Amino acid sequence: MRQNRDELISNITLMAKKNKILIVDDVESIRTSIRKHLAKEFEVREAANANEAIEICKSEKMELVITDIRMPDISGIDMIRILRKTNPDTKYTLMTAYNIDDYVSLLSQEKIWNIIPKSAFLDLNYLLILSRKLLCKNPFGVHYYFPQVKVKRIAISEIHRMHKAIAKKKLRQGNIYICNIKTPEENKSIGTKVSEILLANNVPLDINQVLEELCANALNYTYDKKGFDLGFGIFEGCTALSVMDYDGSLDRKQILLALERQIKINPETGLPIGIIDTHGRGLHIVREQSSHLIFNIDPGKRTEIICIVSNNPIQRIRAISIFQKEKK
Repeated sequence: MRQNRDELISNITLMAKKNKILIVDDVESIRTSIRKHLAKEFEVREAANANEAIEICKSEKMELVITDIRMPDISGIDMIRILRKTNPDTKYTLMTAYNIDDYVSLLSQEKIWNIIPKSAFLDLNYLLILSRKLLCKNPFGVHYYFPQVKVKRIAISEIHRMHKAIAKKKLRQGNIYICNIKTPEENKSIGTKVSEILLANNVPLDINQVLEELCANALNYTYDKKGFDLGFGIFEGCTALSVMDYDGSLDRKQILLALERQIKINPETGLPIGIIDTHGRGLHIVREQSSHLIFNIDPGKRTEIICIVSNNPIQRIRAISIFQKEKK
């Protein structure tokens, strides 16, 4: 597993040298910081406004454009609309210092699947990871976010042993433990035990609710003997959870619509219009407790949801990333 991960990262780095990224932001310090960080692996250009970006794209093919939304004269959204007429294959990502919730419906309308928050802090490493995943062929796996992770596939019996030893033995940081769950009964039993194992390692109390909602969502898409994989691990400053189903029927537009229904308020009731939506409600709850909620989708084959929960509530910026492999 370690060899495969290292080989994948090596291939990503080699591939990245061929790709060009354009950073568009009217704040020079932000623009320059991003360019310097991404230049470690990519060819990076920068533009101070939409007009400048449009001119650059006339002479150079960009694989990815990362743009601020609110800029003088032409907004990032309007700029993307213009660029798509001549650059339909370019991928686009938005940045904003404002509330991401204000743009969830817009993301779906414009078919832009990633938005980067700048309100609390701009995580340059997160931008690098996002760029790698958007420009590679396989976005799956927690190793993108935790490069030194050791993946440990374990049987359900091992979960029971870990649970019995929680008072004496702490989880080793840097490992992600993955077990396969096939039935609702296993889901209930193992979910409870994993939650208690994590809580015994001093993770945030709401990890219990996050884990329950993630597993319920994965079980929804488990129709055969493959079941779904549950992953959990503790890293410096955060907890990582993942579920992988082998159905692959979750769609990026469906995800954004489900989240939007939890944000949009019904003026007659003062409550979200999707208050009774079971599926969307669960994803919304997970996102509310997350620093980063990530969806990796291979249509018709598998869906992976990764939830990164910071141990510091101030850093729960609720970022959304959706990576979906294009159908051939």
